[in-house]
Amino acid sequence: MPGPTGLHSHDLDFQMVYVLAGTCRFDYGPHGVHDLVAGDCVHQPPGVPHDLLSRSADCQILEITSPAEFSTQAL
Repeated sequence: MPGPTGLHSHDLDFQMVYVLAGTCRFDYGPHGVHDLVAGDCVHQPPGVPHDLLSRSADCQILEITSPAEFSTQAL
């Protein structure tokens, strides 16, 4: 499985993560570490620092963003 994505943020208006299958662990910086399972949905406010720390082999994540194209800043 790929490793952590590294703490970063995005320049966008809206970002939502929906876990379709499996499990994953996100670090939301000052908002703490959260374990997500299939069926969980998280709204990531614009500019919030986050890092996908780990995911199960069967993990599938759907991300909805606006706009569709955006920049990413490593933190």
